[in-house]
Amino acid sequence: MAGVVCYESGEKRAQRILGRLGASTIATCLTRHANKRRCRYSGRTVIVDDRISRFERKEEHIMKRHVLTLVIGLAALLLASTGLAADAPVPFQGPELTDLYMSIEPEEIGENPIRLIGKDWMLITAGTPENFNTMTASWGGYGMWKVPVAYILVNPARYTFQFLEKEEIFTLSFYDPSKHGDVLRQVFGGTSGRTTDKVKESGFTPMLTSPGIAYAEARMIIVCRQSFATNTDPEGKSHKLFFGEILSVWVRK
Repeated sequence: MAGVVCYESGEKRAQRILGRLGASTIATCLTRHANKRRCRYSGRTVIVDDRISRFERKEEHIMKRHVLTLVIGLAALLLASTGLAADAPVPFQGPELTDLYMSIEPEEIGENPIRLIGKDWMLITAGTPENFNTMTASWGGYGMWKVPVAYILVNPARYTFQFLEKEEIFTLSFYDPSKHGDVLRQVFGGTSGRTTDKVKESGFTPMLTSPGIAYAEARMIIVCRQSFATNTDPEGKSHKLFFGEILSVWVRK
């Protein structure tokens, strides 16, 4: 029988081999050649191949790792059930996008961008469902650059800037200034997400745009994927220009 291997050496090694073979006594190893040893146990001759042991050791290591992972998972579950685990960010549960909005093509946008962005303002949102931020902006626009694109200019001092640097998806959302102008100016434009919970202060309802995040109070949402970014000054202290390919446009039903 070839390939029967255990991890101990000498008599302990032979004893474990015998246990696998159902033998009860051991005898002296008869011959050894290269990586193989020919031994006789209880009247039976067994060929032991030492080269296989490293694979068995690897399998044993993998098994131990799986068991350790299982134990850690069970411990974490136990801690969570007893309330001892640290609070982790939980993605919000907002309304379904398609319940409130319908999709249109970028060329169907009928708004004048100078008024829409420069006068009524917009919100830029970037990040993940677990961690995102929003800011008011009035610099930007949309048009064509091989494909439909939108562009925004954001100062590095703004908290939203670091989310734009990390994540490729961002949204531009637009609101009725007569209803939400004060919120855009005072909360999203007048406070920092570093120290203020803007969602709580604004009363707005976050909503997944798949991909991206916007708010259910918007009358139009443009979802973009970054395609190009560049500083507007060599030292990178002024606004950075972000271009984003328009992935989808949503208007309220």
